Amino acid sequence: MALIRPTIMLDNITQIDGPFLRRHQIGALMLDVDNTLSLHGNPEPYEGIAAWVKRMRDIGVEMIIVSNNSRERVQPFADKLGIPCVGGGYKPLSKGMREAQAMLKTPKRHCAIVGDQLFTDIMGGNLYGITSILVTPYQLEDKTGFKIKRGLERGFLRRYRRAQNKNGGGGR
Repeated sequence: MALIRPTIMLDNITQIDGPFLRRHQIGALMLDVDNTLSLHGNPEPYEGIAAWVKRMRDIGVEMIIVSNNSRERVQPFADKLGIPCVGGGYKPLSKGMREAQAMLKTPKRHCAIVGDQLFTDIMGGNLYGITSILVTPYQLEDKTGFKIKRGLERGFLRRYRRAQNKNGGGGR
C-alpha cells in the first residue's frame, strides 16, 4: 500500500529541525492541525509548538497549515502561530495542497506535508507527489469514525515500523 506509506515517520513534529530539512531537501512544510500541532479540536497550539514554529521561521522554512477543518476553525489557530492556512483542504485530495503550494511558491520536490493520519495527510501527500511525514498523534480521538480509521491504520503502522527498524530508521 504505497499510497499510505509515509516517506518519513517521527514521534513528534518538533523532531523536524534544520539538519533534518537539509538532509531531506525540504524548504516548505504543509502542516496538519489536529493531533499534529494541537490536541483534536483545541484552539491552542500544543506545548512547545509556538517555539518550534519560531525556530523554523528563524531558519527560513516556509510553513502553511492545510486542514480538512473549516476555515473558521483553522484561521484563528493559524493566526496565533502567524502562519497562513488553507481550510477545507479535502485531504487526501490534492485541492488544499495545490492551493498551499501556490501560496508557498515552492517546487513540489522541496515541499513536505506533516500529519498524523495515514488516510488523509499521508495519502494526500503521496498522491500529490510530495514528501509525507507521519507524526504520532498527541491523543487518540474517541469518536467512532476516528476509532475505526485508527484501527485500520494500526496494522499498516506495525509493518512500516518493522521495516523502518530493519533499515535503520528514517523512512524509505
